Amino acid sequence: MTVAAKSEEVQYWCEAQRGGRPSSSQRSNIVNIQVKALPKARLLMEPQSPIYPGETVTLSCEFRSQRSWYYSWFKDNSSEPVKTSVNNTMTIKNIDESAVGHYWCQGERRDRPPSTHPSGVVHLRMQSLPTATLTTEPQSHVLPGQTVTMKCVIEVYSNWTYKWYKDNNNNVVFEGDIFKITEASESAEGQYWCQGKRTQRPTSSQLSDPVHVGLKGRVSPVQLAVGIALGAGLCFVVMVVLCRCTQSKALCLQPSDSGQAVQSIYQNVGRAPDQPNGSEGDQSDYVPLQRVTEDVYEEINASDRNGEE
Repeated sequence: MTVAAKSEEVQYWCEAQRGGRPSSSQRSNIVNIQVKALPKARLLMEPQSPIYPGETVTLSCEFRSQRSWYYSWFKDNSSEPVKTSVNNTMTIKNIDESAVGHYWCQGERRDRPPSTHPSGVVHLRMQSLPTATLTTEPQSHVLPGQTVTMKCVIEVYSNWTYKWYKDNNNNVVFEGDIFKITEASESAEGQYWCQGKRTQRPTSSQLSDPVHVGLKGRVSPVQLAVGIALGAGLCFVVMVVLCRCTQSKALCLQPSDSGQAVQSIYQNVGRAPDQPNGSEGDQSDYVPLQRVTEDVYEEINASDRNGEE
């Protein structure tokens, strides 16, 4: 016997029949059977899709309830519940892509009826937050004392309050769509972001891309230290070379790059002691004529008084 799927009341009786006499029995007494359909579960989602990243979603499983129900929540095509609880709500916090899908619920218990009809399907769909765009003028490094103008724009929805952050996302330094830094100084240097906030959904935008504000021509402490170190080293090398050249001229007259020695040419301006006429010669006296750094050398011999070479 098929039981009706909806609530109704049906009367039943019976009688027996056969081929001989008596051919039938009397009818039985009437039995009233009351058929009740299973409770119908209904799933509600708050807030409605689309859901924005970071929001909290509450799923509620509702039906005309008797006591002692357990609530089971299912996702997509899984036959195993993602959660079972005596509470008729399921909360999903900090929504991200992993929470996207189709949800439905059902009530179960040990008494009769043992379950409800499954609820309808609710689609949890996520949508990206609006984009905040930050522009700055001038776009490159600024001079000390110059004015920097930054603007934050969100092209969708309305009633935005613009918040500005510097170096730390939680450090709000200004509110408004246009942020001006007048007479830029060292304290203004850093990374800047902006973000929109409002009371309606979506309650916030994405953070904008960061913009760096820096002063042109300013030497950082690291660059200054490196410059001082290089200058001091160069001065030390120059002083050492000058000191050594002063102490020893020979050290300064080192071989040239081609490996040839630098040589002075001397000329004999006296008479040689072994002259052909046998007379004692004057003491030879050599004086420097010039110093040359070329790779060619000339030898000048002492000549005798008769002009013979």
